[in-house]
Amino acid sequence: MQRSSHGTEGKQDGDRPRGHCGSADSDPQASPRPAAYRHVHDHSYAYTEYFSAIRRVHPTVLEDLHQTVLPSFRVALSNLGIQPPPGEHWPGIPKLEDRVLDVLQPLFNAWYGRYCFTGWKGEMSGGERLVNCLESIVLSTLWEWSNGRGAQPLDWDLADKVVVGAYLFRAAPLEVVLDGWQLRAETVQSFRDRANSAFEQSLSRYIEHTHSTRPDEHVRLRRPNVARHFDWLVRHQIKEESYAAISRGLLPGFDADPRAVGQGVRSAAEALIGPGFETWLRPPAKGGRPKVRGAPSDKPASITLPLPPGQ
Repeated sequence: MQRSSHGTEGKQDGDRPRGHCGSADSDPQASPRPAAYRHVHDHSYAYTEYFSAIRRVHPTVLEDLHQTVLPSFRVALSNLGIQPPPGEHWPGIPKLEDRVLDVLQPLFNAWYGRYCFTGWKGEMSGGERLVNCLESIVLSTLWEWSNGRGAQPLDWDLADKVVVGAYLFRAAPLEVVLDGWQLRAETVQSFRDRANSAFEQSLSRYIEHTHSTRPDEHVRLRRPNVARHFDWLVRHQIKEESYAAISRGLLPGFDADPRAVGQGVRSAAEALIGPGFETWLRPPAKGGRPKVRGAPSDKPASITLPLPPGQ
């Protein structure tokens, strides 16, 4: 007999689980590593930093979401017979999320593309896990705005979405190998006791092995200048500013070294995306006047939703 328990892994767009983002070390007892370290698959702190930087540096992203997606979100809820109760957070029911996303996915995808969440080329290129996490946050944020809690200036509803959720890596399976039940030689209770004993022993070994995770599976948190580096990442990835443009005026009286800006941008991108961040990150650009991507005045993708009866 074999019993297995598998972790979940971020999947490709279209077959990945919706609305999950989180930390491999959300449980403080899950790892004996000190707080200065994180598991290599844990990008939760980076998500928080990036979304906060977007609010600080480029609030147009939130304004665009409010103007182009919120109205259709409200209609979709109304068509489902749902009225967000004042003061209540997004319920996070998978079936409800699926029904809303089945209708609004084109708008979501267009908004992701306008602000390079999927990747700098506007297509899914390394940003699968970021978008997977963002999906849950966007739904919760739209819900907050719909029930009257969306105060100005606009902000995300992060509310534990970044620290509690499915594992974002494939965990080693827990396996229990046990000889089958010999009906004529063993009672039900005897077999049950033998199976439970085998499981408890395997579980203890599994936990001990997991706690002794190799040091190279943990990396030191890069806390110094974290907020500044994520601000630079937003300016480069979303606003399309060059490293030279970002470096100008960073320090009173003189310009910073563009190479230092580039290192900070790459460091933040790696913390956010993980291995393969280079395909997601916008390549270094030449200096000059930056473009402004995705302003609300642009023509976003739109969909037409039927109004509820009587409206």
